Amino acid sequence: MNIDYTKYSTADFAADPYFIKWLKNPDEKAIAFWEAWIISNPEKFETVSAAKTLIEGWVINPEVSANDAMAEVWSKIQDQIAEEEKPEGLIIKLISKPNFFKYAASFVGLLCCIGLYVMLFQRTENTVIVTHEGETKSVRLPDGSTVVLNSNSSIEWSGAWKPQQAREVTLTGEGYFSVTHQQNHQKFIVKTPDKLKVEVLGTEFTVSEKINKTRVVLNSGKVKLYLDNDDNSLIMKPGELVEVSNDAGREVTRRNVVPEVYSTWKDNLFVFDNTPLLEVASMIESDFGYKVKFADDSLKSRKITIKLPKRDLSLLLVSISEMLDLKIEKQKNRILIAQNPAVR
Repeated sequence: MNIDYTKYSTADFAADPYFIKWLKNPDEKAIAFWEAWIISNPEKFETVSAAKTLIEGWVINPEVSANDAMAEVWSKIQDQIAEEEKPEGLIIKLISKPNFFKYAASFVGLLCCIGLYVMLFQRTENTVIVTHEGETKSVRLPDGSTVVLNSNSSIEWSGAWKPQQAREVTLTGEGYFSVTHQQNHQKFIVKTPDKLKVEVLGTEFTVSEKINKTRVVLNSGKVKLYLDNDDNSLIMKPGELVEVSNDAGREVTRRNVVPEVYSTWKDNLFVFDNTPLLEVASMIESDFGYKVKFADDSLKSRKITIKLPKRDLSLLLVSISEMLDLKIEKQKNRILIAQNPAVR
């Protein structure tokens, strides 16, 4: 952390998001940080304790809007003043300076609580999980659903999902989803940067968002794809693959496939079933960061069927070279695929 907490007052701690997270929704990192910081700064113990007492004493209904909370605060202040200013006979009671400062202090304190209320309950924090090159990661979502992210991918969602709201995530890259069905039939929606929307209830499927197209492969259940808006959609069945181009034409390709072939990366395998080399090259570029070049465009349509027990790029390239009798060279950050000169 780059913040100098040694200069913080009680009010500063009570308004600090990371301090509040430690008290209200802690994780291992926050707990470790604050426990170590307090030990290292014993002179701030009383200040931290006061801020902790203030925060832990809040009883605020998250269903109440900020405006309603403000109105409630004003009402309580006015009621308090009115109670103390009730006339006794014909005596008119004026607010003394000490009472004025008491009201002012109460009002400022309540305003701080309102500000913190807005920060805690009205602001929605986004959760973003990212994978890097050569990395996969299993992510558990707030509803218990899971997604396995392929390398160079990310998933984002907003806050904790409420029962009456759709469960929405935004995926960049590639992810394998296993969605839990909710008793209230709560929708689960996956959005991609190219405005494709996948709506499901409970199912398993893979979404792969690439530079020029987005691919959805359905393993089980049923999903509905919205191509641009709610009026342009199609329903997928298990075993189907749908590819949607990201250009203005939004060309749609639909075919039956073996779904498991398109999610073997999550099990650290290579499986290709009559797959064009162009598609294999696209996978290599997105998952391993190499730029793949073909010496002859006709090689792009050559197809391969293979299963390798280990997701090893060098092993894959050797296998392709031997099976299709090709010359494949791997350099620093690019791979060149050419016809083997011996067979020309």
